Amino acid sequence: LQFPAIRYEDYPVSMRAHLAADAVDIVADHIYYWRERGSGDSITQSLFEPDNLKDRAHSAHLTLDVLDESANASVIRLAHQHLIDIDLVVFARALVHGTSSDFAQIEELGTQLAQRLHPQRRSGDPLGDVIHRGFLRKDLALVRAMARWRDGEGLAGLRAELPPVPRPTQARPLLRRAVSRTSFQNPLRPRRLRSALTSMTVTDDRTALVVDVRLRPQLAHRATVGVLLRDSGTEGAVPHRVTPTDTGLRLTLDVGIEDIEQHTSHSGVLELALRLTLGGMSWAGTVDANPALMSGPMLGTNCAYQWTAPRGHGLCVRRLDRVHVASVSTDGDKFVISHPHLRSPRICVVRPFPTEPARFATDDRQSRISADVLLDDPPDEPVTGVVERKVVVERRPGDAPLLLVGEPAVIVRDNRQVEIARDGWGFLTVRHSWAGMDVEDTAAAVAEVADHDAGGGHVPPELGGSTSTAAEEEVLPED
Repeated sequence: LQFPAIRYEDYPVSMRAHLAADAVDIVADHIYYWRERGSGDSITQSLFEPDNLKDRAHSAHLTLDVLDESANASVIRLAHQHLIDIDLVVFARALVHGTSSDFAQIEELGTQLAQRLHPQRRSGDPLGDVIHRGFLRKDLALVRAMARWRDGEGLAGLRAELPPVPRPTQARPLLRRAVSRTSFQNPLRPRRLRSALTSMTVTDDRTALVVDVRLRPQLAHRATVGVLLRDSGTEGAVPHRVTPTDTGLRLTLDVGIEDIEQHTSHSGVLELALRLTLGGMSWAGTVDANPALMSGPMLGTNCAYQWTAPRGHGLCVRRLDRVHVASVSTDGDKFVISHPHLRSPRICVVRPFPTEPARFATDDRQSRISADVLLDDPPDEPVTGVVERKVVVERRPGDAPLLLVGEPAVIVRDNRQVEIARDGWGFLTVRHSWAGMDVEDTAAAVAEVADHDAGGGHVPPELGGSTSTAAEEEVLPED
């Protein structure tokens, strides 16, 4: 095997190596960190330059040659779809962001690549497939329109590229043909509503929430507001108070356990969703939430309800039938985790394989660990320098997470800020970062909460399923 003298040289070589190998080891530790080069010559920083695009196309063709020689149908299908959704979209974006004198060459590169790719039948009409058809038909207006849509220019981007229509009534079918059923902001569906949690206060059985909605005031102040708790099959309204603001609206919610229990959820997870309507226009979306704003669970008679903000999803409330609960404090340079319902647990910090877990010394239903025990761990996110590790109860057949009750705890050691706080699920986690970073900024960097599609109307599949795991079934022992 030999790397070709081009950029993106790793794809064809690594593909051939994987196909030829008898076995492949998967390493959990980070082996490469992306960075912005001061010289500005990285392939990401020169994404739309002609030489970079030429090498990208060459690499893709070499990879396709390898697939044609030795790959099975399943691998070929996945690789073709990846090249359509990632590489071909880059060529489309280059027709918008590149230099006009290079457009003919970019079109040729994109068309030649599209001719070798075969999209699979998928639900809806994904953006990459629309761009693929545009290159094959040499419909560059459609290709550029989809690229502008991909980069967030919305209807203005579509209008900038699609041909004008003589009558406004013809515009809607035209847009339907262009972006039919895509996963992006389809202009024929509710517009994406952007909102964020600004505060949360949890008492024993109630939660007070404040949510800020960003929408032009001249629209937001006239709209009808709906707040819903929903799962994949049902939804119910949540009482709320609306206050107009200079940037949109502020919603104040008071949610009790009885409000949650009246909305049946087969998955045990309910998503908080917002809807605004004004005449024929509508906006919908979930609520972005920083894990640093999360509070501990609401404790019911035989269960707990935990507000969560998992990566890539909006604010949800999750029913947990059996849970471990713990609080955290500091004692000098040590963290103290109190777990009143656990007599002699083995509390540990999980670290990437093959590194052994860091275990707490346990005495009198309290566990202690030094703040500097994780300072040598490499960062999960090299830009922010953040390290995050789960804190669990070691049990068989599987480790059990801990729900944090009360406030997080912070210790500063060697210019590093170490804290025991909540992750997006509300479970106990240790994270550390540079001492100059704000606690909420650190949590936000780790959370990486993505934009949420407004038209889904369902709880993401990975949030569903049973909330009573094998590990959770051993909790809350009787004294």
